[in-house]
Amino acid sequence: MISSLFKAMNIFILLSLSACCCRPPPVGGPCEYKYVSGTAVITRLKPVTDSLCQHQATAVYFRFVPDHPVKDQSSAYYLNRELRLEVSSEDVFSLSWLNKKGIVSGSKHPVAFSVIQTGTCTPFSFIFKDIGNEDLVSMKQSCHGYKEYH
Repeated sequence: MISSLFKAMNIFILLSLSACCCRPPPVGGPCEYKYVSGTAVITRLKPVTDSLCQHQATAVYFRFVPDHPVKDQSSAYYLNRELRLEVSSEDVFSLSWLNKKGIVSGSKHPVAFSVIQTGTCTPFSFIFKDIGNEDLVSMKQSCHGYKEYH
C-alpha cells in the first residue's frame, strides 16, 4: 500500500516537472522602456512610385534631436542618423495628408522617444505628440484610397 502510494506520488511529481520544463518561454512583455523627449526634424520628403497609395505616395525622413544630452548607448544609436517614419508598418503617406499636418521638409515636431531597457517587446518607437491616433487612422485611409483626409 505504501509503495503504491509512493509510486503514485513519484509519477505525479515527474508529470508536474515535465509539464513545467516543456512549456515554451513567454514572448513579449513585461517590458521596461526609457523615454527621451525631443524634436523630430523632417529632413526630406521623397515621392514613392512603387506604392499602392493613390494620393502621391510620399516617404518621410527625419532626425531625432533630444532635449537633453543622451549618454546611454541604446538611445544614442538612434541619434545623428536619418530615420524613415513608419506608422504600424505603413511607410508611405499621402502628400496632401502630410501638408495638412504641417509635415514638410524642415518642420519640427515634439516627440517622445522610447527605447527598450528590459524584455522582448518593440525595441524602440517615436511618438509624435502633435499627431493624434485619429489622424493616423485617417492617414492610412487617405493613402489607400478609402477616403481623403479633411
